Amino acid sequence: MMKQRLEYIDLAKGFAMLMVVYIHISINYADNPFADSWVRRMMGSMFMPIFFIMSGFFFSVKQPFRDWVKKKTKRLIVPFLVFYLLTYLMNCVLCGLLHVQTKNEFHYGDLFQVFFRDVFANNVIWFLLALFWSSVILYVIAKNCRSRIWQTLLVVILGGGAKSLGIMN
Repeated sequence: MMKQRLEYIDLAKGFAMLMVVYIHISINYADNPFADSWVRRMMGSMFMPIFFIMSGFFFSVKQPFRDWVKKKTKRLIVPFLVFYLLTYLMNCVLCGLLHVQTKNEFHYGDLFQVFFRDVFANNVIWFLLALFWSSVILYVIAKNCRSRIWQTLLVVILGGGAKSLGIMN
């Protein structure tokens, strides 16, 4: 029997994702009065947590890890790579040819910044990588720890540890 998707959940996730992308796009360019407004701060504090929480509603570890990671790669890493390369090319045109100023100075070598810095050619889609890696961590926790209390405790400890080490902002 096929499971039916809940369209309102998909629509809410899509809306939250579009708001996050809009916020990031709108603050990337230097002459944007919206960049430091209270509206942007309010939207930024709301839509990212909503998107991640809604992504976790249907988190499942029923598939074997190999199949599960293939599916996550197809849904998160492939779109990340496609849009990362497209926006890198867009930045080459906008910044290199049309001399548009961005908040962070663009360099052609920025294509590889994703591997060693937190500012890279496409800072709009960072959440795809974050969602992929947080899903992998949660999969490992859920597969190896059956108790919800221990799962929650591990997530809080790992999150607190990452925050204190400066891994998470």
